[in-house]
Amino acid sequence: MNKKILLIILGLAVIGAVSLPFYVVRELNHSVSSNHRLTDFVVSDGETTSAIGSRLVEQKLINSKLSFLVYVYSRNKKIQSGNYELSADMSEKNLIDTISVGQTKTIRVTIPEGWRLEQIAARLEAKKVVKYDDFIQAAKGSEGYLFPDTYDFRTDLTAAAVARMMTANFDKRTIGSNLAKNDIILASIIEREAENDADRAGIAGVFANRLKINMKLQSDVTVIYQRDNNNYRTGDQSFQFWQKLASGDITRVTGSYSTYQNAGLPPGPICNPGLKSLEAAQNPAEHGYLYFLYGPKGDIHYASSQAQQDQNAQKYLGY
Repeated sequence: MNKKILLIILGLAVIGAVSLPFYVVRELNHSVSSNHRLTDFVVSDGETTSAIGSRLVEQKLINSKLSFLVYVYSRNKKIQSGNYELSADMSEKNLIDTISVGQTKTIRVTIPEGWRLEQIAARLEAKKVVKYDDFIQAAKGSEGYLFPDTYDFRTDLTAAAVARMMTANFDKRTIGSNLAKNDIILASIIEREAENDADRAGIAGVFANRLKINMKLQSDVTVIYQRDNNNYRTGDQSFQFWQKLASGDITRVTGSYSTYQNAGLPPGPICNPGLKSLEAAQNPAEHGYLYFLYGPKGDIHYASSQAQQDQNAQKYLGY
């Protein structure tokens, strides 16, 4: 080869070797644009780093596949599979760091206190976390233990994983409480009966007093739960749970959860209670009342006898 040509090639190689690091650093610290609109980007299991780099360039999330590969391999980055939210205004370095530490897309979902399994499943599907039927199956037998809270769910979670997160949260939030199954069942009834936190211990006291003398709890919400069980059709996400009792429901609705028909506690929780109801179930107020009702303004009235309860009903409810 001509000596002059060889010198030129060697010179270009040296220039390239010297300039490459500067090029890579420049690209890593720059973004494609100032557009901060989030774009879904899915990294599949087994996808090669080269393929990921190509798709990032195609979706205009990074400028350079070369700098992407240099940074990933030189820093021994391990890109994690999952569903990510990325934007063109992220620097290439920041973007790579995001997908290599698994900062996947999350969906924030609030589960209210007192909801039953089917209501939770419907919300999870509406929020596009998991499918309704999948969660119903995965969380079967977990009624009462699906802790009501605000969760940030990754979008790549299975229904079983979501159910485990919720029950694990229950265990975490109640650690040291030594809750028995009966405490959780009673708490679920208190959750649906009480209209505010201040009343929970008092209502718990009413039910505790009834249980001591083998008196039926006669809780309307247990009849509602049983009625809904009887009427609900699997998969019907439009079903309206917890509607008020209709005339005659107390005697017409049959099943093991109705505490008008059956003595003692129902066989399982009727909803997923919060901490205040769980605390009330373990620490019921000490009083002599066996009855309670709410007035039209949300004020609670207790009674120690059926006659007194009837008087309160006449006075505050007009019947």
